[in-house]
Amino acid sequence: MLINKISDVIMFADDTGTLITANSQDELLQRFNHVLNHMSKWFQANQLTLNPTRTKVLKFTSAELPNALNLTYADKLLLEVETVKF
Repeated sequence: MLINKISDVIMFADDTGTLITANSQDELLQRFNHVLNHMSKWFQANQLTLNPTRTKVLKFTSAELPNALNLTYADKLLLEVETVKF
């Protein structure tokens, strides 16, 4: 599974955003972990870091997902928000 087949990456200055689509919460979690793993490797290879305390999760959905996503990076829970400034 290639990262560019399951997500769109948006970079501006020192900010990075990614859009991941899925048909279910389980599929979303699987894709998120895959994308985050590849992004983490890219950041390390380019001597950059992903700061989990500044990383936000914004969910777009046509249906209410039953649970919070509870996505983590570096053993830290990523904050789920309703709006972001880019």
